[in-house]
Amino acid sequence: MYIKAKYLKNDIPAGKAYTFKTDVPVKIGDKISVGKAQAVVEVVNVPEDEVSGYKDKIKKVQKVEGE
Repeated sequence: MYIKAKYLKNDIPAGKAYTFKTDVPVKIGDKISVGKAQAVVEVVNVPEDEVSGYKDKIKKVQKVEGE
C-alpha cells in the first residue's frame, strides 16, 4: 500500500507530505518510522498510477508500535 505522510518536527507534522510504501495496515494519524525519523500518516491507499513515475525510489516504512 502507498501512503502519504508528513515528517515530525518537534512532534508536530511539518512541511509537505511525502509518499511511502508499507506492508502493514496503517490509518490516518498513525506514526511511522522512516529510518531514524518519524512521520504521521496523512493519506492512505494512494493509487499506484499516481506514483508510477517514481515508485522504484519510494522508501518502505514501518508503523511505530505502542502509539
